[in-house]
Amino acid sequence: MRPIKLELKYIGPYENETINFEDINKTLFLISGKTGSGKSMIFDAITHALFATASTSVRGTESLRSQFAPSTEPSIITFTFMYRGKTYKVERRLRYFRGTNTTETPPESSIYDEFGELIENGLTKVTAFITELLQISASQFRQIGLLPQGEFRKFLVASSSDKEEILKALFRTERFNALYQKLKKDHDTNKQKLIMNHALIMNQFSQVLVDEEISTSFKENLELFTSKQEIAIKELKEKEINYAERLESKQELSNEILKIKENNDRVESYFNKKNNLETLLKQKSVIREKENRLNLTQKVLTIKDAYYSYKEYASKVSATEKLIDKTNDIYKERVAYQENIDRELEKISKNNSKIMSYKEKIKQISKFDNSEYQTIESELENLQKDIEKNNKTLVTKQEQLEALEKKIFEIDVTDTMLRTAEVDMYSLKERLFKIENELIIAKEVEQNRKEHNELIEKINLIKSEIDELTLNIEKQNNDVQSLDNIDIETINDMITHLEVGKPCVICQQTVSQIPDTLNYDVDLYRDLELKTKDLDAMEIKRLILSEKGFKEIRSSSEIESDISVLKDELSNYETEIIRIELELKRKHELESNLTELNSEVHEMIHILDFSNRDLESLNIRFKKFKQETNFGSFLEFKQSLTKMNSEIDAYESTLNKLESKKQELMVEVAKFESQLDSIQYKLYTERNILDENSKKVSLFLSEHEDVSLNDLESLFKADNDALKSEIESFHNEVMQVESLIEHIKKDIKSFEIVDLTEKLKEESKLSELINIESKLVGQLESKIKEYNATYNRIVNEIESYNHEESRFTELAKLVELLGGKQGTPTLSRFVLVYYLERILNQANIRLRKMTNGRYELRRAESYRSDQSLHIDVFDYFNNARRSVATLSGGESFQAALALALALSEIIQHESGSIDMDMLLIDEGFGTLDEQTLKVAIDTLFDLQKSGKMIGIISHVEELKSMIGNILYVETLDERSQTRLVTPLSN
Repeated sequence: MRPIKLELKYIGPYENETINFEDINKTLFLISGKTGSGKSMIFDAITHALFATASTSVRGTESLRSQFAPSTEPSIITFTFMYRGKTYKVERRLRYFRGTNTTETPPESSIYDEFGELIENGLTKVTAFITELLQISASQFRQIGLLPQGEFRKFLVASSSDKEEILKALFRTERFNALYQKLKKDHDTNKQKLIMNHALIMNQFSQVLVDEEISTSFKENLELFTSKQEIAIKELKEKEINYAERLESKQELSNEILKIKENNDRVESYFNKKNNLETLLKQKSVIREKENRLNLTQKVLTIKDAYYSYKEYASKVSATEKLIDKTNDIYKERVAYQENIDRELEKISKNNSKIMSYKEKIKQISKFDNSEYQTIESELENLQKDIEKNNKTLVTKQEQLEALEKKIFEIDVTDTMLRTAEVDMYSLKERLFKIENELIIAKEVEQNRKEHNELIEKINLIKSEIDELTLNIEKQNNDVQSLDNIDIETINDMITHLEVGKPCVICQQTVSQIPDTLNYDVDLYRDLELKTKDLDAMEIKRLILSEKGFKEIRSSSEIESDISVLKDELSNYETEIIRIELELKRKHELESNLTELNSEVHEMIHILDFSNRDLESLNIRFKKFKQETNFGSFLEFKQSLTKMNSEIDAYESTLNKLESKKQELMVEVAKFESQLDSIQYKLYTERNILDENSKKVSLFLSEHEDVSLNDLESLFKADNDALKSEIESFHNEVMQVESLIEHIKKDIKSFEIVDLTEKLKEESKLSELINIESKLVGQLESKIKEYNATYNRIVNEIESYNHEESRFTELAKLVELLGGKQGTPTLSRFVLVYYLERILNQANIRLRKMTNGRYELRRAESYRSDQSLHIDVFDYFNNARRSVATLSGGESFQAALALALALSEIIQHESGSIDMDMLLIDEGFGTLDEQTLKVAIDTLFDLQKSGKMIGIISHVEELKSMIGNILYVETLDERSQTRLVTPLSN
């Protein structure tokens, strides 16, 4: 950024001043003038034009408006600058009170491009645009482009904590702390997630493997799982083979039974149907009962599997409940035993401190044969008092902190609210301006109408007067037209001799009124001429008014009413903005106080931490002292030593036995806990199956009230095929008995009736076995399917877990490194130290040159928060490190100047996007002697050669002979003007 022109109107002591920087572009120039002439105001104006703030943080923008500025005139700063080949012009109008108006006129801001086109409008928008364009804030500008009066020494002498805040703001290092906090949060979240995922995977293993099999290794558990799957698959294949063989046997048996039964039926039919046809017909009711029974047995078969499963799992539930009771009793016995061991350990552990003290005394008694511990009690007492005092102070400050946070939370205004109100007020002003213009036009139209009507009336009046004058003139002309000049003179002479109340000399009549003379009345002609001119002028004016036209608009009274409403709204907005600004100011002050108080609280916590550590250290030493030096003589020591060794041996022997037993019990208790969990889960599964089948059986019994639970097994065993065949046979016999009797005989192979009871029993038994094996095959298939799904799920979860564990390990290492837990500084402090050391290295290049190699700035060799950013000066002449406070005024200025220039350069270099081609320095050279002054100016000349424009404000007269370009600030009647003198102007 390079300045081109600065225009000031009613700014400080400048009434209407323009400073052209093009003549001193890329040069070193001096700003010279008396105290109070307005030299620093030039820097204030440039800073305000760019960032709407003064050049120093302690000077407010209200100080920029001239004291002699008329109340009706605004104060305006117009600043033209070039940035990266493009020209910009920014205009700032300060807030002020117009005339006698008590309402403040708000500030206005605009920025234009090199073609005069508006880029942005509004205070905050213009500031935001410039900040984005230049890539710097106001505080950074004060370090890069402008070194205000008295402030560029601040960084040199600032405390370590103050430097930390400055560097954080300039280099925006909070992002590094935010990065660390995010990584730390991710680390904690991932750690909990890993623990949970590990527990979930092990829980899934426990559902398949028994507790004795489960290992802590995923790989070993997977191998056990695979073996379980292989066993289940092998068992399934065996069951399927048995099932197929039984099906084949049953089919063969069923075919044989069917053949025998058919022959028996033919024989019985042959012998019985002849004689029993009528009897058969009477047995329809019996057959109907058999049909009902057949329907019932077929329905009962739908719950056959559920019934047998119900009986099976009822037995299993009972057995499992007994197993739980037995296991629980053993578990309680082990827990009780463990508690007894714990009580014995607790009892014997009461001697632990005694035994440990014996060991320490035996080992360290010779260490205390000196006067080192004479003052330890007084040190402890004083330190405890300090800690109590600091704790009380900390509580007070924390209460203040909570109160401040509450106050800030209660303030509900924001910068966005202020910007919104300002935009709304600006929009309202624009509306008011338009309506005021409309009012002016309306009043002008109304005035034109009024004047037009008045002119018409005047024109008509003058026309009537002209007509009257014309008649009088014509009458006069007629009266005198018949008389010659002699007659007129005679008559006029006679008229002059007439007197009112006396007789006429001619007619002797009394004169009551003296007549006018007969001369031509010249005034009539003059009046006629004047009125004619007035008439012509009025006609012209009327024509002009007519040509203007009388467009139809709202009445002025209506517009004035709208203006009144808008002014009231504007007043409300102005009042609201003032309220918001005051609340924001109070909020910012509270936030500043909060930050300061936070810093104090953290510092107090830090102090207490160190004090507590010191107290803990003293207490440990004091405790050792009391425990290990309680002997009066060597004999007493020897006797005590023998006794202590004996007690130590006995104590350790007993303790080791109890600890070993405790470990054994802990393993057993954990084992029984795991067994109980497994058995309870088994009981839960069996109960679910039992309940499910019980519901099916109960539902069937509720739907068939004539069937009891005890009837079910007999119904299951019923020979439905035989019953069905008997019924069908009966109906066939009834329908076809006569024809069958004739044809049955030829189909009978043997007239011997074979008993099928045993074969039917065998067939029924095979059916039951087939049903059971079918159920077992289904259960095994379901179990294998569940095994496969669980196995695949566990494998996927283990793969995901291993991947996340690998990532977590790397993240944990990174968090420890960045958090300073590996003996290194934290990331945030490392970055701050890195920037400071870069600044010091850059500053020392100039400082060594300015001090002839004597001084060099160095950072304290510590990473502690209260020391890491502390700056000392190394004196090569005395080969010693010194405090910067020991430097003389001139030496301090040299160090501060070198540091400020380095800080400016490092900020620009670090950003990469900052392009600042100027540097303005306010005061500070008066502390230098002639030689150091020349060195300092030579340094600035070297910096200027890189293409920068460098400006200096100073009262030092010697600078005028060193610097050829001088901007004089001259004062007359409290008003200042500038005059630029260059070598070319001389």
